[in-house]
Amino acid sequence: LSAELYYVRDGQVNEYALQFQVPVPANVRDISFTWLSKAGKPLPYRIHIITSDPEVLPRPQMNISRTGEVPTEVETFAIALRCSGIRAAEVDLSITIEITLNRATSNVTELVFRRKKICLKGENENLGLNDPLQQETVASPPSGLITLVIGGILAILLVSILIIIAYCARGPVKRPTHHPIRTSSFQRLPAHPPSIDPFEMEHYLRDGFRLAQPVNCPDELFAIMAYCWALLPQERPTFCQLQIFLQDFYSQITRYV
Repeated sequence: LSAELYYVRDGQVNEYALQFQVPVPANVRDISFTWLSKAGKPLPYRIHIITSDPEVLPRPQMNISRTGEVPTEVETFAIALRCSGIRAAEVDLSITIEITLNRATSNVTELVFRRKKICLKGENENLGLNDPLQQETVASPPSGLITLVIGGILAILLVSILIIIAYCARGPVKRPTHHPIRTSSFQRLPAHPPSIDPFEMEHYLRDGFRLAQPVNCPDELFAIMAYCWALLPQERPTFCQLQIFLQDFYSQITRYV
């Protein structure tokens, strides 16, 4: 088909042209359409293609996606009409393009293009590997899908990095060889507070710690404070744990008073 047929001109739909069913000869394998959006922005579209005899004329292929946006500059897309060649027939073809002019008001314009494809028996017109139409169809996925996939991969990578950082931060802390607060007498102490008789606390404090005990500080409280100071900052008990420890200490001391 060497002629051009305008279905929409200057924003006006040519209803008269849409009523015609244009024949497509057997030697014509592709039909093309040229379009652009004059709304000043891309308009969403959806394309449906229906054949009356899918066995003779399988589902036609396009070099654009079936959903997308009408470009703001003149572009041409093609539809491949490949007959199977199992028998001769005239197949009715319906191409429906739905264009959304306004999503808020659900203003949708529907254009239906009718064709009659003539297929001959024994002509196998399946797409080959070197067909440029097939290569465009396969190699041009929607850009929105690519953006979504890349964004998902980056999000998963970011979450994985955060998990690794959190795991490393909560892992065991290696003790340094020399600590500025710890002395040789501290290293002789066990990792957990031993069970010591309260009356031996004074002797234990003199041998176990090199800290000055305040005059008005009880021995048991000073023992707890000294033990806490001997630990690394991340190993020291919390305030609630100290309260429980002091209560237990007090209950043991009251047995001897």
